[in-house]
Amino acid sequence: MEQIVVETLTFQDMADWIMRHKIPLAWIGGLVFWVLINLMTYNDFKQDKKRAISGDRRIPENSLLFGALIGGTLGAKIAQRRFRHKTRKEPFRTLLNLICSVHLTGLAVFAIWWLGYLPTVLDWLR
Repeated sequence: MEQIVVETLTFQDMADWIMRHKIPLAWIGGLVFWVLINLMTYNDFKQDKKRAISGDRRIPENSLLFGALIGGTLGAKIAQRRFRHKTRKEPFRTLLNLICSVHLTGLAVFAIWWLGYLPTVLDWLR
């Protein structure tokens, strides 16, 4: 029988990997921000669902949408599906899907630019 060995990943290992691959510090900060804002948005949806069930004061829809707008789209969509929260409420559902579409479009444009295909795509569109 084979024995599986699991290595622990330390902060030093991550720092070494970052330095070895010359990852810009701004990208790391952006990734940390993105993870935190998604966790916070997810938690806001979760808390709002709990408050809806218990009849407590709700989190305003504008606050939930703002969390998605500033980068928490993934957390919002996961929470919306997981807790079956705000899935039929209009115009909330449409606005959240619009924010998601804008973010995905921006991510696609960034990826095209990053890969160096943006001039080719712009020429193709002309």
